[in-house]
Amino acid sequence: MKTVMLVEDEELILEGLRSIIDWEELGMQVVHMAHNGKEALALLEKESVDIIVTDVEMPVLDGLGFLKALREKNTRSRCVILTGYDEFEYARKAISLDVEDYILKPIDDEKLTEVLNCLLYTSDAADEA
Repeated sequence: MKTVMLVEDEELILEGLRSIIDWEELGMQVVHMAHNGKEALALLEKESVDIIVTDVEMPVLDGLGFLKALREKNTRSRCVILTGYDEFEYARKAISLDVEDYILKPIDDEKLTEVLNCLLYTSDAADEA
């Protein structure tokens, strides 16, 4: 089972992410939830995860800053960004941080499930190679 971290500053959206996806059916388990990048980094110091789903705009440490710090630590976690901002600059920075996908809010649960399924299967293929 793949492990997942959800990072979102809005509690309602964070809980929604946890509940709209049938994580177990996907072969995944949400093991960490954080409200900003700094909190997420602290949790990852204790236990790494396979997949991270993070918002871009958050207080303390935003999603892009979080991913930059994550990549500097050379972690292999696969990352998906959620954002309400349809701006090329965010997307460009996300690509430079090796993000798997960039999903606009409001979140479409079918699109997120599709992206997660893709991560699961490409991750498994990479693990077997």
